[in-house]
Amino acid sequence: MSAVSRILAGKNLNHFTSANIERVRAIASELRYRPNRLIRGIQTGKTGLVGVVGLSHSRGDFYGDVLAGIHDELISEDRLPVVIWSNVDSPLERGRSEIEQIHALVDLRVEGIILSPVVYGATDLYFKEILERNIPLVTVDRALPRTHCCFVGSDDEAGMLAVLDHLKALNHRRICFFGADDAVSTGLHRLQAFRNFVSHDKEIEPVEYLLPHWKPTVEDALDCLGKAHRQTAIVAVHDPFAWALYQAAAIKKLRIPEDLSVVGYGNDAISRHVVPSLTTVDQHAYDIGTSAARRLLLRIASSAERPRKVLLPCDLIVRQSTAAVLDS
Repeated sequence: MSAVSRILAGKNLNHFTSANIERVRAIASELRYRPNRLIRGIQTGKTGLVGVVGLSHSRGDFYGDVLAGIHDELISEDRLPVVIWSNVDSPLERGRSEIEQIHALVDLRVEGIILSPVVYGATDLYFKEILERNIPLVTVDRALPRTHCCFVGSDDEAGMLAVLDHLKALNHRRICFFGADDAVSTGLHRLQAFRNFVSHDKEIEPVEYLLPHWKPTVEDALDCLGKAHRQTAIVAVHDPFAWALYQAAAIKKLRIPEDLSVVGYGNDAISRHVVPSLTTVDQHAYDIGTSAARRLLLRIASSAERPRKVLLPCDLIVRQSTAAVLDS
C-alpha cells in the first residue's frame, strides 16, 4: 500500500509527519476523492458490508427497532448494512425469496448476515452456501434449533411468566392465551410457558385459542372472545393480537379492563396510545439489534468465536388494560 493510500485509509499515521498528512488530505479534498469500497474489498477480502434480511424498516414496531439497533452498531464500527425485506405472504414463496436474498448478499461479498428467518425448520443444509464460505450468520428473535448459527432474542418464557404472575396477583383465575399455532420459536416458547404455568397452578382455568398464522383479524378476535367468554383475562402472543381484541371487545360492548383484562407482548409504539393503554412485555428490541450486531462482529473478527444463544431479559410494562378481579 502506498504512503498516500495509508494516509487516506488512516493507517500507520505515526509513520508520517503532520505536514505530509495534511497535504495529502488537502489534495484529496480538492480532488473530491472518495475511497472505493469495492476495490478495497478485492484487495483485502473485507468489503465492510453486512447483510440484514427480513426485518421491517418501520421505527416504533418491534422489528423496526431491532433494525435500528443493528444499523447504529454496525455504522459505529464502520460497517455498512445492506438491508433486504420481503412482503411475500405465501410460506413457500417466502422461503424462496429468503434464500434468493441470501444468495444475492453472498454475491455482494458481505462479511456476515443477520437474519430474521421465515423458514423455521431450516437446517444447516439450507444455509449450505453461507457455511461453506465461512460467512458468519446471526438470527434474531426467531431461533433455528436445527442450525449451527448464533441466535439473539429475548427470554420469552420469563416474559410470559411475568405476565401470568401479574394477572394472578390481580386475582385472575380464568385466563385465555390468544396466539398462533405454528413453528415460530417465539410463539412456541410463550405458549409453552403458559402451559407450564397453568399445569402447576390448579387454581387457574386456562383456555387456548390458536390461529395458524400471525396476522389476526377482528373476526379471529371475535371467535376468541366467543370461546373464552368466561375468562377474565386474555394474554396475546404479541401486541397485534391484543389490538384485534380491542376491536372485537368494542363490537361486543366489553369494557377493558372492567370486563376483560388484556395483555400484549412486544411493546410496539401503538401500545402506549391505544385506549386504554396496553399492558405488555418490553423485549428491548433496540438492544436485541445492537447485541446481534456485536455478536456478528465478534464472529467476523475471529473464526474461533463459536455460535452462541443470547437471551436478553424482558420487562413487564403495566398500563391501563389490566385490573383486579373484584368478584372471581
